[in-house]
Amino acid sequence: SNTIYGGDSSASTSGNTYGLKINTGISSFINVQSNRIYTGSSHPGFGISVGMRIGATGSNSGSIAENYISGGSGNLVFSLWGSPSSNIPIQRNRFEGGNSTSSGNANVDINLGNVFYSNLIIGGSETSGPSNAIRISGGSGNFFHNTIIGRGTGSETNGIVFGAANTINMSHNLIVTESGATTTRNC
Repeated sequence: SNTIYGGDSSASTSGNTYGLKINTGISSFINVQSNRIYTGSSHPGFGISVGMRIGATGSNSGSIAENYISGGSGNLVFSLWGSPSSNIPIQRNRFEGGNSTSSGNANVDINLGNVFYSNLIIGGSETSGPSNAIRISGGSGNFFHNTIIGRGTGSETNGIVFGAANTINMSHNLIVTESGATTTRNC
């Protein structure tokens, strides 16, 4: 039950800001529950703003549950960015995107290997390129009972985009895309 704030970065080349970052190689239990995690702003042309960054962790390493995680603003903006290839349940969270100036932004960008269920995902705003509420960059996993809202005013708005080879069990998700972009897709 913590409130965690990531700061702002004004670096003009690679300044990144994170609300919470869990590095690759953690093998003990990770329980991130009932927190409010914010991130700040990064440089609009270069930096990355991430609410929660998760590296690949050990098998069955805990739970990410009942958090409210938001992205900030900048070049690339994510509320959740990670490669949790460890059967971590990601459940009952609210992921809210920020404002991106980059082409091809995603609110949640993950490599699945876990159970992702009963989450609320609200896409961030992308002003030029595609805006994705969720981009699944690879892996396999279970994806059930999520509410996904894509939004943005750029070239296209997507609820879910599969960016690589995936084996996903998906059912009982509500996927909505708001109008405003040139093209809208749910999946």
